[in-house]
Amino acid sequence: MIKVKDFEFSDPILESIWKEMEQDKSTSMFQSFFWNKYWYEKVGREDEKSLPFIKVAYSEGKPIAIFPFILRKIFSFNVIELFGRDQYDYKAPVLKNFHNLEKIWKAVEESLPKHDIKIFERVPNLPEFKFQKIFQSMKVSLIQESNQILLPSNLENLDFLSKRLRKDIFRMKRKLSELGNLTISQIGNSKEYKMVIKETIKQKEKKYLDTGAKNIFLDNKIKDFYIDLIDENLGKVQIHLSYLSLDYEILASHLGFIHKDTFYYILPSFKEGHFNKFSPGRILLFELIKLSIEKGLKKFDLTVGTEEYKKRWSNSSMEIISFIEYRNFKGAIYYFCIKFIFFLKNNTKTRLFFMKLNKKIKFLK
Repeated sequence: MIKVKDFEFSDPILESIWKEMEQDKSTSMFQSFFWNKYWYEKVGREDEKSLPFIKVAYSEGKPIAIFPFILRKIFSFNVIELFGRDQYDYKAPVLKNFHNLEKIWKAVEESLPKHDIKIFERVPNLPEFKFQKIFQSMKVSLIQESNQILLPSNLENLDFLSKRLRKDIFRMKRKLSELGNLTISQIGNSKEYKMVIKETIKQKEKKYLDTGAKNIFLDNKIKDFYIDLIDENLGKVQIHLSYLSLDYEILASHLGFIHKDTFYYILPSFKEGHFNKFSPGRILLFELIKLSIEKGLKKFDLTVGTEEYKKRWSNSSMEIISFIEYRNFKGAIYYFCIKFIFFLKNNTKTRLFFMKLNKKIKFLK
């Protein structure tokens, strides 16, 4: 029989359970206790319209699954999501037992607070996770793709990248070096981290403004989430902030993470201007791949994103599934509203129209 208990993040029992369960080799950095704890403290509990809550499923008195949820109030709709918002590329419960998955979810679902709709985004579809089997009672609303590089054991074996791409990178790197002192650096202390991450965010915000895309950094909680990372205990998740500079001018930077045998490519940026023709972002990405191989890592995860370069640079991919289930008429209204919004965003003509409109509104502000 499956029993479900509620936990607060401050409960040391939850920490002990979570740390033990995350040891499974299949869990990602986004399923680790300290990453979730940090997001909860900086974002989750600071949102007045959100209520984070943790469900732990037990079988025969032993914990077998952890479900980190958040109940959000969006207008008049009550929406249940998995932890993470835009700060998680993958969202999923932590599992110890892959048996009786339907029974586990049924017991957890029956214990959920009153809501209109459940939306579980960015759930990785891997055979060892079997999350699709857990949520099989829910409707699949969207299937995306994330790209990875299964890394070779040495730098000589880079066949997953085309010869032309490698030649272009070497040529651009050489040309930049002829213009001044070109360096690739990794942050070494808190002061340097905060200086570089603020420049990274500044470059990202300019990109959002130029393209009309949503600027996640307008929310100070999100901005602080990234700026304060360096001062937090993230357990086995290692922060990796690097940058490419020419005569001390930062041309490109990247905030990523190393967890177990994987490098996570998360927040890349580059400075718009006359250096664009040298593709500084591509140079830095190539150097990060080389570094990952030198460190003996097995995977370079380019994570979720529709950018065309991610397909060109990868030699493996993974399905990312979004599940949805509405509980009542209000939930159905919300469901059809988000389906319509998704259609508008993914229709070429309407997307360009709204991007231009968004740029004009920002300009007027």
